[in-house]
Amino acid sequence: MSTSGKLISVAIDFGTTFSGYAYSTKGDFKQDPAKAETEYASLKVTTTTTFRDENGSSMNALKVVSAAGIPENRLILVYEPEAAALFCKHTPFSKEALTGKEESIFSEGSKFMIIDLGGGTIDITSHEVNCDGRLDALVEPSGGPWGGVLVDAKWYNLLEELFGSDVVNEFCEDFTDKLDLDRVIEVKKRVIRPSETEFTRVKFPTLLFEIFAEKNGNMSFQQKLNNSKFENKVKYKRGSLEILNKLLQETFCDSVSNMTAHVQRELSREELKDIKTLILVGAVIFGHCKDFIKSHKLPYSYGVSTTVPFDVNIHKEVFKTVMKNGSLMCNDIFHPLVRKGEKIVVEETTREELFRSPKPGMLHVEVDIYKIPQDVTPGSVLYTIDCKRVCTLNLAVENIQCDEKATVIVQMQFGGTRIEFSAKEFGTDNSVSCKPRWFP
Repeated sequence: MSTSGKLISVAIDFGTTFSGYAYSTKGDFKQDPAKAETEYASLKVTTTTTFRDENGSSMNALKVVSAAGIPENRLILVYEPEAAALFCKHTPFSKEALTGKEESIFSEGSKFMIIDLGGGTIDITSHEVNCDGRLDALVEPSGGPWGGVLVDAKWYNLLEELFGSDVVNEFCEDFTDKLDLDRVIEVKKRVIRPSETEFTRVKFPTLLFEIFAEKNGNMSFQQKLNNSKFENKVKYKRGSLEILNKLLQETFCDSVSNMTAHVQRELSREELKDIKTLILVGAVIFGHCKDFIKSHKLPYSYGVSTTVPFDVNIHKEVFKTVMKNGSLMCNDIFHPLVRKGEKIVVEETTREELFRSPKPGMLHVEVDIYKIPQDVTPGSVLYTIDCKRVCTLNLAVENIQCDEKATVIVQMQFGGTRIEFSAKEFGTDNSVSCKPRWFP
């Protein structure tokens, strides 16, 4: 990552279909921001993937990056569509290609949507260009699991119809041949011609036909084709299949229809009604310009677990507790510090609130931080059991009387795609913080 004084920016992409890296020096960036040296490999991982070594030990992919010697304060997680937006800014890309007019999509006030078509997911962000050239988020990031792997799944469904599910399942147990077939599919997905009546030739691993022969006795693969709905749509020729383009194009239907419907829903939102430009699309430039994104819209609501007076009309009985003084309280109420869709300015936005400990004289206060992927409107009741815990702040109280409740300041600070949570004893310098978390 390049910050002031750093000479090189390295971007690592843990992809679903391919993984790889790219890098550029500060000198190269000054001459040509889009110039980068790249290397890719067929390595299927996500940020939640665990790597396993030869001894069977496993480690989370992000921890592997840390173990490789990359300090966390020099590591940034970047939304891929935002990295793509920055790449477009530094390449000869303008509205001229779309409208015939020489007008940059990065002029002040311009609004556009970036659609990153990935292997596992399709990720979407929408932005407006600020007066200083940086980007403000218009809505929270969105998308869905409609990437290339959904198309791959449809290919395998087609193969199960052609060969039989038992044949395909046994074939997939052989990792090497399965990987070879994945590569074949990946290549062929990119070269299917638009004509529905033409055929595309696909050479499948020999093992697939061998397993078919073992399981089908005297019936040849050609005979199976002749007796199926694929008789005039698939041709068998010396270990290869010539498949009607219409069949292969149909493997994209679910991905395209889901993406199209989602984009249409997004564009119908009030915040995006003025968007006229959609960019279908790396990250190495981001290391040189990490302040390019001015603001985000949060995809989650974040808050803390609190205890409030019990109200029989709105609270669930299971969360009721009776205090020593006889008062009734309701535990595990989610109190939002920030709400989904709220705009946060990178390195500027903070949130803090005062809370009291549940009981007097407590020398140890636990503050649980939670998140939930929905907006929490004022007056609504939400329980932390319906949320996901992010972290716990354990504060040892130093300045408290036995008959007093401790007052704690809970703070959130936003930096890029990281959030830092802290808890501080009111009126003192006594504080505790948890390791910064990536959002979402």
